[in-house]
Amino acid sequence: YCYGLVGIGIAFILANIFHLCICFVFVHKSSKFHFDDKYFLMSEPDIEGYIRENLPEYFAADEKLVCKEIGDGNLNYVFRLANENGKSIIIKQAGEELRISKELKLSTDRGRIEANVLQLQGEYAPGSVPKVYLYDEVMCVQVMEDMIGHGMMRTEMLNGTIYPLFAEQIADFMVKTLILSSDIVMDHMEK
Repeated sequence: YCYGLVGIGIAFILANIFHLCICFVFVHKSSKFHFDDKYFLMSEPDIEGYIRENLPEYFAADEKLVCKEIGDGNLNYVFRLANENGKSIIIKQAGEELRISKELKLSTDRGRIEANVLQLQGEYAPGSVPKVYLYDEVMCVQVMEDMIGHGMMRTEMLNGTIYPLFAEQIADFMVKTLILSSDIVMDHMEK
């Protein structure tokens, strides 16, 4: 439910970004992870060190952690970092180019926009999107709550899964996020 709402909600909101006029002050910015304070594309071996330095309170210092890339898209790199007890976190990094073609360059700023959108959606529709713990402007990384146990809506729909409450839930989500971020409710200076 949550991953499906994230995908549909983000697609809808990004399509209406000018309407929403998202305020860019919501996300805590951090860049403690030093590789000359310069962007580079992380891989599985980099993730544990990144989290231990940028979010040290999330896992105990002596815990054994396992990282696995779980992304299935063409734009971003998504990793799950987990301890042996199943506590986990998601690290999502915006790449500078399309994964299937190095010739197609992309703006990494999309990660910042998504993190801001998720924070705003989380404020207006609590429990509907993953909580963003950190956004790193240098590395273009979002660190967020792992919605483990929830499926990707596109995958579930392709598998024929029926969600009898989906129409009600997506309508509720859209009303809460779109109305509350419109000029009807939100002061234009706040946007």
